[in-house]
Amino acid sequence: MIYYNPGPNPFDLDGSGVGAMLGYNFATGPWVFGAELAYSTAEIGIATGAPGWNFTSMIDLKARAGYAMNNMLFYGTLGKTVTQWQEGAGSGGNDGDGFLYGVGEDYLVSPRFFVGAEYLVRAVTSDWNNNPGDYFDAKFNTLTLRVGRKF
Repeated sequence: MIYYNPGPNPFDLDGSGVGAMLGYNFATGPWVFGAELAYSTAEIGIATGAPGWNFTSMIDLKARAGYAMNNMLFYGTLGKTVTQWQEGAGSGGNDGDGFLYGVGEDYLVSPRFFVGAEYLVRAVTSDWNNNPGDYFDAKFNTLTLRVGRKF
C-alpha cells in the first residue's frame, strides 16, 4: 500500500514498477554493511478522487546494515531518494527529493543468486509544477521483490 498525504485529505496510491540495483556489501563475522544504488520506473498514482498524479521514477542511494545467518540476510536501510512525478497524462515531469528508511531480507538460493523483499518508506518534498515556493510533501511506502546476482 502506498500512501500520499498532501494535507488534510490523504489519498491512497496504487501501482507497480520495475527497476535495477547495483551495490556492494562487506562482512565482518555475521554483520554485513554496504551501499546500494537503485533505479525504478513506475506508475504509482492516486487511485480515486483526485487528478491523475503519478510517481514515474525513483532513484535511491542507500546505506545498509544487517545480520546474516545461514542463507538469510536481515537488514535495515537508510538513504536519499529522488523522484519524478507528473500531474495528468502528458504533463511535464516534476522533481522531488527526500529521505528513505526501511527493512529487508535477502535469501541466498545459490552461491551467486539471491531473492528477497524490501519495505521502504519515502518522505519526499517537491516543487509544485516546478514553481519555487509552491511545494507539497508526500510520504509513500513501497514493497519491492528483489532478484540479484553476486559477483
